[in-house]
Amino acid sequence: MKEQCFLPIDVKENMDKLFAAEVIVPFLAGGLVTWFFSWLYYARAGRELQQEAGELRRLNGVLLRGLENAGLMKVARDDQGNATGLIIEAEVTARAKATMTTNVE
Repeated sequence: MKEQCFLPIDVKENMDKLFAAEVIVPFLAGGLVTWFFSWLYYARAGRELQQEAGELRRLNGVLLRGLENAGLMKVARDDQGNATGLIIEAEVTARAKATMTTNVE
């Protein structure tokens, strides 16, 4: 059975246009605005993270130099002077004493 539309054809066409104007356009505009502000936020957060990482890298270098200068540890460095690891040195002192007893018959 065919559906009957009680609205005139021009009203139905206008409703389709209204749907596009009242639903689709604001939906797309809201998505665009949301994307823009999200992008701004994450771009700023990324810059701040890079600054923080650089500061932590610098402070880590200061800490390693201080411990190395105090003689508490030695740091392995590459050609540019960046720390690549720790040099572990061990000094061992051994002392031994042996006593032997035998029974000769």
